[in-house]
Amino acid sequence: MAKRRDPGMAVNLFPFLSVLVSIIGCLTLIIVVINVDQMDKAKDGQTDEELERAEEWKELKEEQEQKREEIEKLKTEVADNLEENRDTIAKREKLRMLKSTLKNKDEIEETLDKLIEEHNKLTRSEKDLDKQHPEILEEIRKVEAEIAKLDLDPDPPKLRISPTGSGIGLTSRFIEATGNGLYYHHSLTEDPLPIAGGNALATDEVFQNVLKDVGSKATYRLIFLVRGDSTKVVAAAQKQIDNFNDRYRDRSGFYPITPGKMPLLSKGKVDLSPFRASFAK
Repeated sequence: MAKRRDPGMAVNLFPFLSVLVSIIGCLTLIIVVINVDQMDKAKDGQTDEELERAEEWKELKEEQEQKREEIEKLKTEVADNLEENRDTIAKREKLRMLKSTLKNKDEIEETLDKLIEEHNKLTRSEKDLDKQHPEILEEIRKVEAEIAKLDLDPDPPKLRISPTGSGIGLTSRFIEATGNGLYYHHSLTEDPLPIAGGNALATDEVFQNVLKDVGSKATYRLIFLVRGDSTKVVAAAQKQIDNFNDRYRDRSGFYPITPGKMPLLSKGKVDLSPFRASFAK
């Protein structure tokens, strides 16, 4: 008779299968989550952090453009105020010269009145006149000499332009700007060369040669000597300089031109002798 198997000795595989099924389920869940995350990234190619950074960069760029526009506006306002101040200074200088001239005139008239009064006193008596006649003549000669000294020179004094600290060691080219047009100072002894105005600046040979000369070396600079109401003339020249810079900017050996401006507060001829070295080049 066969022996019956003891049921207590049988192997129960249920715990092992449960653990195995649980592990398979976890791995399946992890794979699904990873696939869903990859699908979300594939929609736009960017994470939420990258999108947030892109939005911040866009806002910063818009803010930068706005500030740049404000800076350009401020530059324009400063330039306008500077021109107004220069006009005011020129008018004050003219007023001061007129007051000085009137003061000298009053002094001359006062001296003449005193002389006439003294002369009338002397003519009351022939005897006194004979005695004081030489003194009167001497006084008249002195007054005439003073009047001759006070006569205004028909030609205004020359305007001497001197280099400043930032301009020492540089070669300068000077263009004088007036209400009538532009004039290039090419020599210390000869009259400046006239430059065509308006749209003709773009083809004017003198002006274009000056720009090519200044743009050929880093140590060369262009200076406008500004007289009176020449704002429109200088603005037209600046526009042509900007076009010239844009046309030659990418060429080797070209240096962009940034012209300087120097106001002339009186009508005298310009004396550029301190820049003698610049005219020798």
